[in-house]
Amino acid sequence: MTQPSPEEYDQIIDCTIPKYRQLIDECLDVVSHSDVEVRDWVDVGAGTGNMVMVAREVFPDTKYVLLDLSKDMLALAKFKLGDANMRYVWGSSDNMGIMDSSADVVTCIQSNHYYDDAGHADVLSECYRVLRPGGILITTENVGARTEYGRKIQRARLRDFLLANGRNEADAEMFLDRYGVEYKPRSVDEHIRLLEEAGFHDVEVFWMSSSQIGLSATR
Repeated sequence: MTQPSPEEYDQIIDCTIPKYRQLIDECLDVVSHSDVEVRDWVDVGAGTGNMVMVAREVFPDTKYVLLDLSKDMLALAKFKLGDANMRYVWGSSDNMGIMDSSADVVTCIQSNHYYDDAGHADVLSECYRVLRPGGILITTENVGARTEYGRKIQRARLRDFLLANGRNEADAEMFLDRYGVEYKPRSVDEHIRLLEEAGFHDVEVFWMSSSQIGLSATR
């Protein structure tokens, strides 16, 4: 499947990830109800800046770092968000190049599902390193079904979602064929295990749909 341009990404994201806007709202709601003083926020795999667009409405005085491996995505994010309280970093999630203990909040919104377990562990270690003690990580990723029967239902639901939102049969099948190959859904237990092995505590599932999971964790 051809990767969309940054402009196309913003147009099709709601038609690709079920409940995408709700997912972002839920992430922000958790941060808003935490006892963290939100001075510095790092958005990992920031893409075109959709998470920060919403976050700055609630936390206008916070300083944001948007990190992404795509310069084109960052350029569009900068066009949307401007420079005030924003810093744009071209880099990889598993080697951020951001100072130790420099963030109160780190978000990873649908950005790490291309990594295998070892790569995902490296990303979580980087998130842990960048957070200040007591800081909060908010991460959302694809969630895998526990059984083959559950996986069959999950795939059928995702297929119907894609078709109902303008994808044709061929595109839907190509997207589904990436399951476990290009992107790697993990079970709830696997997500929790990786976070705890990275050193996080207070790991909680705060949201889940048929395809995605939202977790919070504290350094």
